[in-house]
Amino acid sequence: MLAFEDALDRLLQNVPKVQAERVELSSAFRRVLAQDLVAPADLPGFDYSAMDGYALHSDSLVGDGPYELPVLGESQTGHPAPALSANSACRIFTGAQIPAFADSIIMQEDAVRVADRIRFSSRPKPGAHIRHKGDDIRQGAVVLQPGTRLAPAQLALAASMDCSHLWVARSPVVTILSTGDELRYPGESAAPAQIPESVSVAISAMARSAGAHVRVSPFARDDRDLTIRLLADALRGTDLLITIGGASVGDHDVVRPALESLGVELDFWKVKIKPGKPIAV
Repeated sequence: MLAFEDALDRLLQNVPKVQAERVELSSAFRRVLAQDLVAPADLPGFDYSAMDGYALHSDSLVGDGPYELPVLGESQTGHPAPALSANSACRIFTGAQIPAFADSIIMQEDAVRVADRIRFSSRPKPGAHIRHKGDDIRQGAVVLQPGTRLAPAQLALAASMDCSHLWVARSPVVTILSTGDELRYPGESAAPAQIPESVSVAISAMARSAGAHVRVSPFARDDRDLTIRLLADALRGTDLLITIGGASVGDHDVVRPALESLGVELDFWKVKIKPGKPIAV
């Protein structure tokens, strides 16, 4: 009889990988990435300002200050930046492209603007408040690896990589078959000694939360021939078949012999757990 941990390891070692499929980014939530996501370009794709303020070149500032520069031009988010005129500043907004020849940003709060001129006292260091091309991710870098479960952050990252589609593992098909004469569907009229079936409800929800496509078979009554027919139907087109009940040693436990009659190979039977000792894989 196997310990639970050994049985779990043995089960997982035999699970085959499903094929990959290409899906739209909007359909990839909670799916499992099937191949490396490689950055097609640098992120960010250009130098941009981290602050609202004024772009300038630090070499245009002479002495220890205070300084005064004319404001010529404007760099607005989503528009190409103008080139920086010599010995001047360019109005710039957060996220806007850095003008050619500018090497630093003076924050709006640190400057006083009068008409078309700004005055400020501190010399900015080269690179101040500039986010450079490729600071976050370099072109060719692997940003997500196969096996990654795609949560909101990973989907946003893929979108920032300009990906409209992703290669993900196909959703495995899980079929659930409950067995036993005592079962009825919740809400059905109750016959004597019958109970509402509940385990498949929990397993269906667990499988769906793991990303599976779930099929639920009709109940298999404690009849060998009927169980064989339902098992044969359930095995068609499924990646994983989960049976509930019928695998123990009672006179009416017919699941194991029914599976074996269909050519299913038994890997192990009985695990040191309570309840569930007669689990068969």
